[in-house]
Amino acid sequence: MITNTRKGAFDRVFTGLASASLHQAIAAAYSILLVPLFLRVWGADGYGKWLMLTAFVSYLGLLDLGGQNYIGNLLAFDFVKGDEAAFQNRLAEGLSVFSVISSVALLLLAGVLCFPALSMPGNAPPLSLAERGVLLFMGWSFLLSIPQGVFVTIYRATGKLFAGMMIGNAVRLFSLFGLIGLLLI
Repeated sequence: MITNTRKGAFDRVFTGLASASLHQAIAAAYSILLVPLFLRVWGADGYGKWLMLTAFVSYLGLLDLGGQNYIGNLLAFDFVKGDEAAFQNRLAEGLSVFSVISSVALLLLAGVLCFPALSMPGNAPPLSLAERGVLLFMGWSFLLSIPQGVFVTIYRATGKLFAGMMIGNAVRLFSLFGLIGLLLI
């Protein structure tokens, strides 16, 4: 007979594996479904430019500096102690710090994009207004995900990782269908 502790651990492992598997399936669907649509709509050159622009701004996600894990560990510590006031304070501090970091980085990115002669490495002509818009929009998206990640740590800290992962999966799935719809239009 399995004890409640073992059954609880088994359930957590099973649901964690299930949600991680769903995440991988959605990620595979992005590549399998979206790449042919991007190529059909934009052609090889347009899709190549899109990849170059998004790869360039994806490095902005590194501004997390591991802080979300740190905040998550502190939140878990406060949750286990039952110190709700400390939990809320640490959450507010983490959210504030990463919101400031993201805001400053977005302002710096916008400033850099204002240089008229700005071009991508290995790409001689200056960036067009549309390319600068893509960089700004995608940079904003990556930078916004940094403070949003602090909210994800709440689920991990309170033992509700499965719920947090499933919310993320739902957002990714909604995004996938949204992109497919836009590309089909």
